[in-house]
Amino acid sequence: MDSAYKGKHLFFDLDDTILFHGAFLPENVEAMRRARAAGAKLILNTGRARGNYESEVGEKCPIEWDAKIYGMSDIVAGKKILVRHKMTFRQLYPWYQYAMRHRQTFILEGYRRDVRIRFDRLRRPMPAWRKPFCFLRLIFGIWSSHTTKLTLLGEVDRNDLPKGDLEIVQQKRYFEVLPKGRDKGTAILEYCRLTGTDSKDCVCFGDSGNDVGMFRVCGRGICMVTSPRELIELANYQAKNQCGVAEGIEWLAQKGG
Repeated sequence: MDSAYKGKHLFFDLDDTILFHGAFLPENVEAMRRARAAGAKLILNTGRARGNYESEVGEKCPIEWDAKIYGMSDIVAGKKILVRHKMTFRQLYPWYQYAMRHRQTFILEGYRRDVRIRFDRLRRPMPAWRKPFCFLRLIFGIWSSHTTKLTLLGEVDRNDLPKGDLEIVQQKRYFEVLPKGRDKGTAILEYCRLTGTDSKDCVCFGDSGNDVGMFRVCGRGICMVTSPRELIELANYQAKNQCGVAEGIEWLAQKGG
């Protein structure tokens, strides 16, 4: 195990990879701790923005991370912020209007706690007196959350999507809106550039469509048992049970890292 993991950087998706229904599986946690003790660095690479992760998961997480990548954007190593991205009002306002037209839940995720605007609860058309309140909530949300990403809940009309430098990415239960070209893979490459790491020494663990980017840039990729076909085709190994992280770490040790 020591030679297999020395100098390796292991990147982990959070939901349905190491966190299941709010719980961390002991087998996965123990395997990750053994890998870290053997010289590997453990890096969280979650689609959740920092505020969402820290408010819902942070203190409950039993894993000691060497670095964290939040929302495919912000990179933190220990207490040092290596990268911090912010989306602008100009980028977000067309999507706010889109969510209003299509009665979706509009969620600003960023450095602080999420800000939600529930257009799905409003009558159509929206009463005139409500519009200023929703707009002020948008301004407050952008200012207070330091928005990293946007999440939409509800059906999407792809023929009416806003133009601009943001794109929509479908996940299992929601839609993410991010700057074009930004994904978990570009975040890893940014981490590698800042830390002097070779991407060939990176190994990723994930389960869903937004993990595709990191599987394309890492030296090796281990996908979970429930992964979609697009991820399975990129993976070097697919887990056979729910403790896929522990299984994948054992597979890496057998392969020599």
